[in-house]
Amino acid sequence: MMALSSEAVKSALSLKEEAVRKADALYEKALNDAADKNPRIAEINTALSAIGASLMMAALSGNTQKINELRNESENLSKEKEELLKKAGVKDKECFCKVCGDTGYVGGKLCECIKAVAKELALSKMAEIMPLDKCSFGNFDIDFYPEEVKGKMNNIFNYSKKYANTFSKDSDNVLFMGKSGLGKTHLSIAIIKEAIKKGYNVVYGPAQNLFSEVEKEHFSYSGTSDSLDVLLNADLLVIDDLGTEFMTNFVQSLFYDIVNTRIMKGRPTIINTNLSIEEIQERYTSRIASRFIGEYSIKTFLGNDIRLKKVQKK
Repeated sequence: MMALSSEAVKSALSLKEEAVRKADALYEKALNDAADKNPRIAEINTALSAIGASLMMAALSGNTQKINELRNESENLSKEKEELLKKAGVKDKECFCKVCGDTGYVGGKLCECIKAVAKELALSKMAEIMPLDKCSFGNFDIDFYPEEVKGKMNNIFNYSKKYANTFSKDSDNVLFMGKSGLGKTHLSIAIIKEAIKKGYNVVYGPAQNLFSEVEKEHFSYSGTSDSLDVLLNADLLVIDDLGTEFMTNFVQSLFYDIVNTRIMKGRPTIINTNLSIEEIQERYTSRIASRFIGEYSIKTFLGNDIRLKKVQKK
């Protein structure tokens, strides 16, 4: 079961409706232009409208013979009109999607055409806050790591790639730990891209941004909790740079709530941090550390800042 964000689906449906409206307007203009140039087309249009009204009256009276006569007349006029339009260069109006007929739904479910657009919109929106084009499994280079840690880093790379390829709502919670510049965010974004392509609703952001947004809503006059609901219910939540946020009692409680609730709901979370388990325990209490140890796959990144090496290589 794949779930795209309601926002992306709504935008995709709006784009579909707008495209259909524009296509309809162009088609109507072509029809009107053809009728202006050929009076016979206009005559047929008038006749067909009259037949439509007569058919309704005949149906109410139950006059079967009259109904058949009117239908035959309508078919003949429609065929004549079709030929005249062809000669005028007016093509039949075509659907963008022949599966759903441009309704966006098939059997009450979203059509694949809407899902495809929604995925692209989700990727585009995510690209606004993260370097999607720069972070992929294809450009993750193990050679930047010291020889003595290449084996372990290669294992983390393979784990991440498998995680992305097989991602589902039942996937593991993951804690990426290690110093800055070792590829935690890079692999997280690579996973995010694959999850979005599969149609999952992904929420990503630095801890400071995510937590402050919830805190701002919590203490606002409206008292809304939209941001918290998004964090708790996303198919995949990725919290980057945990430990860099401004710590308050509210944030400490909020973080535990997010971690614990998502575990209870069975929704996977990926967390990136420069902190050790001991530092996490000291900063967020032992309850959080316990959740990580018991419920998360912990992957420790080793080596030296590869971003510096990449700059030096250039």
